[in-house]
Amino acid sequence: MTDDKFELGKQNLSAEEIAEMMSPALAEKKAQEKKHQQFILDAMNGEVEDNAGPYELRCIVERNAWYVPLKNDAEFEILNVRKGEHQALIARVSKKDGRRTVREGQGGQLLPIYQEKPNRPCAELDGRTLARSLPAKISGLLVQRRGEEPLRELYADHFNNLRGLADAVELEDALMVDGPIETAKLLKYKFRVAIYNKGLWRKDHVASVATFDDTQYFDDECTVEMMSGKDVFEKVLKDGSYGGIVVNPENEIGRNGQQIKGLLLSMNFIERALKSDFCELRVPAYVVRSREEFELWLKLVFFPAEKCDIIEERDSQGKTFIYAVSHQSQSEWNIRECEWTQPVDEVVTPKFEIRSAPGAPDELGKGLSPVLCPALIAKKLWMQLPQQNRHENKWCPGRCLVIGRLLSDDDVAKSKLRVRLANELLKFLPPGVGSLPPDSMRSVEGARFVEDGWCPSAKSREWAEGTRAQAERYCRRFIFGFGA
Repeated sequence: MTDDKFELGKQNLSAEEIAEMMSPALAEKKAQEKKHQQFILDAMNGEVEDNAGPYELRCIVERNAWYVPLKNDAEFEILNVRKGEHQALIARVSKKDGRRTVREGQGGQLLPIYQEKPNRPCAELDGRTLARSLPAKISGLLVQRRGEEPLRELYADHFNNLRGLADAVELEDALMVDGPIETAKLLKYKFRVAIYNKGLWRKDHVASVATFDDTQYFDDECTVEMMSGKDVFEKVLKDGSYGGIVVNPENEIGRNGQQIKGLLLSMNFIERALKSDFCELRVPAYVVRSREEFELWLKLVFFPAEKCDIIEERDSQGKTFIYAVSHQSQSEWNIRECEWTQPVDEVVTPKFEIRSAPGAPDELGKGLSPVLCPALIAKKLWMQLPQQNRHENKWCPGRCLVIGRLLSDDDVAKSKLRVRLANELLKFLPPGVGSLPPDSMRSVEGARFVEDGWCPSAKSREWAEGTRAQAERYCRRFIFGFGA
């Protein structure tokens, strides 16, 4: 085609090429099709780049049982393997184009390991112990991941990553325990920390850390520094403007049960972890002052209400415990605050001890709440307001009758609850302090609410006292006065 219909000059262009030039969307579609066709061709020729290295290494380290054949002297059996006898578990880099496409095994002195026990004497090791027990000067491992699969070579240049992953997996296990976390492990561990402009990177109001290189998910403009948990905790607490820390923002933690991504550490947990050898992750202690307080805590942390049972029981010493069970289908709730959790069909809270502490009628109980997050209390108070009144923090329930305002029993009950919640919120403000201390935040969600534009004033004493004063006015059925 050589005419100049499209004012391109005399060009040898096909109608299809001209159509692509005139339509960027069509050109992009054609490019994607060409890329896909090349991928299929590369796959057929064995030239697809291997990006499964981090996954394969984790599979080795996270596994609880590997079988390593032993010689008669009980030493590991090392095999002499010819080059090309086995395929590589993780492809090597091609000198031709720099991609990981070389799948031929190098051979050498290799240590075989099996997921299923062979019919000969073997040592049984978990992946962490195996990574730390690799003999010196061997060329690599021969790995059989499943019984029907052939052995594959893992080269010795991956051994340092295996040993580093052993530490990372054990740290992740320590974060996922049912019960108090051993904070010494957390404080000593060297995290990969996201740094931006010489400070801790802040995204969604949290600092971001990773347990290992394969779990990093930071902005391209960030640099990464190795930093102890203690140093990170102290920096976040001293700064005071963070809502907490997120561990492995986009990578799963939890190899022995329910998995989560983006484990969130609240400012209150960070403060307690720097002072205690062991501490609970979600709350300082699983203790409530009453059943009412426990039920309020369930609402504040969005425990699934569908098919939910609340159970009380006594132990042999006469102590009363309370917990909740929900059979809501595909529930995305976890006792650990996180960005994502694996959906399940049953969730159960820990058992909370009820230590009865009756207070005045205008409070939930005597003293400071052992479990509630003050910022989540503020969020509930704010959410209780009609949407049009939230900006002014205006509470005026009932029906206007010109000379006053008529309230229903429900309006009065809600007002009395607001008074009680406001009083509980005010307990978290030390005398002479104008806003909630950062270390009082027992949830990252709450900290985000009062810091990220939803309602920053809700952390102030003035806001809490104003909320209480308004609610106190509407604790009776009729309010006299024009404009009430």
